[in-house]
Amino acid sequence: MATPPTNEYLRLLRIRHKVVQRLLKEVKHYQLEVEQHRRTVARMKAENREPSDIKQQQNVYDETVVMVPDAEQRLLRACADLDDYILSSAACTETLHRKLMMPAVACGADGESEADADETKTAKATVHAETDGERSLEQEVCGIVETAQQLGREVPHLHIQFRAFEVLPDGGTRGQNPESEDEDDI
Repeated sequence: MATPPTNEYLRLLRIRHKVVQRLLKEVKHYQLEVEQHRRTVARMKAENREPSDIKQQQNVYDETVVMVPDAEQRLLRACADLDDYILSSAACTETLHRKLMMPAVACGADGESEADADETKTAKATVHAETDGERSLEQEVCGIVETAQQLGREVPHLHIQFRAFEVLPDGGTRGQNPESEDEDDI
């Protein structure tokens, strides 16, 4: 088993994860705003409003449309940065693959009984700082897995793929191979 990551690694992993979440939210916001402005322009044209008012609203729409590709590119770069950072730690990659191989128990299955929950609380109270780091890593990895799923649902046209998520049949990963020059994966 790989050595647990340092607190600094976890801090930087969380920052990179939060950046991806924030940029996903920004992309969704711009997409929603584009749709709202498009409808407003169409409604104004249907109501035969003043041409100057329509032109002004059309300019707002055009400016918003320009922001979408920029936000998407920043999201792609942030995802690539997060992916590279995950791959830089054997412990993080190992934790990620453990979560991917056992999805039912990966990120806190809902079927946990009260006795199991009490046992978990007791165990948590007696754990060393080193295993706290491992637990924090597991929690962060669960969040990253959920964010990756959200990316697939909400911006499928970007085709975001994390190399760190690719598990080979032998249990190894494609992303850990330093000779890999496949730049299509992000």
